[in-house]
Amino acid sequence: MRVVWRVAAALAPLIATGAAAATALPPLLPMPASLVAGEGSYALAGAGLILSADPADKGATAAQGRFLNLVTRGHGPAFRAGGPGSIRFVRDASVAGEEAYRLEVTPRSITIRASGDAGLFYGAETLWQLVASAKGGRIAAVRIEDKPAFAWRGVMLDSVRHFQPASYVEQLLDRMAAAKLNVFHWHLADDQGWRVPIDRYPRLIEVGAWRVPVGAEGRDPKTGQPVRYGGF
Repeated sequence: MRVVWRVAAALAPLIATGAAAATALPPLLPMPASLVAGEGSYALAGAGLILSADPADKGATAAQGRFLNLVTRGHGPAFRAGGPGSIRFVRDASVAGEEAYRLEVTPRSITIRASGDAGLFYGAETLWQLVASAKGGRIAAVRIEDKPAFAWRGVMLDSVRHFQPASYVEQLLDRMAAAKLNVFHWHLADDQGWRVPIDRYPRLIEVGAWRVPVGAEGRDPKTGQPVRYGGF
């Protein structure tokens, strides 16, 4: 039996009938445009599962590297790059759209296909979510076809009014990538703070990156002296 799901958008209602209504969707965010359940599952058990990508294809190897990085940080199954492997990242012109991808899981292999670098990258993100949520070391067979409903999917970070260190910004970008968000609007300069060092104009950060907040929070409670707030 093949179970078919169609999801028009991330928040659209699930349309399913019969046994499909009782079948749990994989925990993916955002939900892909289309999922078709297959027969059986792919076993993640065993050391040294091999990922394969054309070494001359920088986009494919970057997507593979992203997946390996996520697995390493998440302490998941043991994977390594090399070929030929049973988990493949393939450039495929038939997958239309720079951010579109097709991910197919069968009992014997996993293949991510895309025509664009972004599609390969987003396919790697979805594969990681499947690996992270795998039960019993197995991923249910599935065919996923996905492309974004909206070209601009962004987050705005205001570092002028509330300063964040570089480590916070890097973590935010990483989480944006996991959610397949593609535009980062970074507010870095205003009358309340200047956050970008420019060697020719050092006083932009010597003076402009700092301010004394209004009210009690701008004073040291012990000495009553002004306390500067900011950074760059």
